[in-house]
Amino acid sequence: MSTQAAKMIPTTHSTGGRLVTIDGRTLPLRGATLRADARAGIARVVLEQRFVNPYEEPLAVTYLMPLP
Repeated sequence: MSTQAAKMIPTTHSTGGRLVTIDGRTLPLRGATLRADARAGIARVVLEQRFVNPYEEPLAVTYLMPLP
């Protein structure tokens, strides 16, 4: 198989990953890109997510990603 790339897709619903400030504010996800390469029984997958800071001040954040 060859490398597959997805376009940056604007999101209006949860995609699983969240960027949350220390005081509990969630930053909106602007879009996501997924790239995958599978060869000889091995897969490499890269997920890029873009978040926007709607607040005026810089924020300290934590990335939360649920895993099965």
